[in-house]
Amino acid sequence: MGIVSVFIFALVYSWAAICRKWQLSLPAGMVVYFTCTFFLEFISLPLLISFALAVAVLVVSLLLMPRADSDRISLKTPRWEIPARMVSATALVFLITGLAQILGPQLTGLLTPFPIYATILAVFTHQYAGGTQAVRLLRGVVAGSFTFAVFFLVISSTIIIWGVGTAFLCAIGVSLLTHIASFQFLRR
Repeated sequence: MGIVSVFIFALVYSWAAICRKWQLSLPAGMVVYFTCTFFLEFISLPLLISFALAVAVLVVSLLLMPRADSDRISLKTPRWEIPARMVSATALVFLITGLAQILGPQLTGLLTPFPIYATILAVFTHQYAGGTQAVRLLRGVVAGSFTFAVFFLVISSTIIIWGVGTAFLCAIGVSLLTHIASFQFLRR
């Protein structure tokens, strides 16, 4: 269910990025992300209903995201940008991992899909290539999240029955097929 918050983050950030800088788009996205996650903490649904809800929110998010048809990319990034992205992502992963015991299993599970890569990539893309390119990036993140959702559906529904190895192999196979389909959807 935590991925629902990521979709909402991407939707809000995208709309803000059309006419605002990242310094306003990021807080707008983060506020809705944490608000959504707060409410999801109180909801516990069966696996298939959770999956269906996540997919429904994903589809609605894709439909409601602004169109960003520009192919123009301005590459004026400083040399320190890639190391800064790496340090930022690593710091966020350590923060969430470090807080896991305090937060408990359900809230940690909801925060695990925290948009670490989406946040960092969106902000840097927004800063150096513009809001339109940030929207395109986030559209790709959301479309690619079908793979994430399917992977965890397969793992959650097969790991006890089939064991770790078989469940993960099956989840990887199904995820690859889902990712190919998502990529084809994006290309259209």
